Formats: sequence, C-alpha cells, structure tokens
Amino acid sequence: PQDEDGDDDSHEGACQCDVVEDRIKPQVKGCLRAAVLSALPDLDQRRGMFSLLGADLLVDDDFNVHLLEVNKNPDLELHTQQLATLLPPMVKEALDIVLEANAADGTGVPSCVEGFEHLCDESEEQAVVR
Repeated sequence: PQDEDGDDDSHEGACQCDVVEDRIKPQVKGCLRAAVLSALPDLDQRRGMFSLLGADLLVDDDFNVHLLEVNKNPDLELHTQQLATLLPPMVKEALDIVLEANAADGTGVPSCVEGFEHLCDESEEQAVVR
C-alpha cells in the first residue's frame, strides 16, 4: 500500500511487537534449534562440559530470518555499550545454569534460568522448541 506521498508503507502501522513475537522470534528459535541439533555430534557432551555458541542472523525486509553462521568460539569482547550491557549477565547466567545443572545433588534441573528460553532437549529423540 502507498500513502499520500506515494511511499510504500506496507510494514508501517503493524505493531512491531507482534512482528517480533509472532514472526521473528519463532524463526530465530527454529534456526537456533536446528543449528544446535546439527552441531551436537561435534560438541563435547560430557558431564560438566558446555559450549557457548554465537549465531549471526539476518532479518530481511519481509521479516524472514536467515542464519548466516554459528561460531563455536564467539567474540565476547565488550566493543560497544550494548555488548557491555548484554554479555556479562548472559555469560554469568550461562555459567550459573551449567553449575546448577551439574550440582552434586544429581538433580540436574537448573532453577536459575532467568534470561534464557529452553529451545530443545538434545536427549529427546525428536526435540521440540519450547
């Protein structure tokens, strides 16, 4: 659709929160789930071990998400204020999850998951996005 100026406003007016929640986030989860599941044979899965992966994603003009690459050794340098705000709590939470999941009591169920979303359970034959 074009507005009075003849501009294409096909994405304007749509609630951005709906686009993110309804279109982008499910695609991101699907891309990440597929990447993790395909990488499982190459990841060390011994008790107490974990991998911190980095993913580069692209969202096109039609809100389609494309996985560009996955890094087994992502850059954790704090180059920008956004990274300085995001990375330290993310790494801390990841380590808290690993430590709690590998606790001596053997429960293996972390309760400290705050900023993370469970995407798949690699122990299930057909893992599902949750």
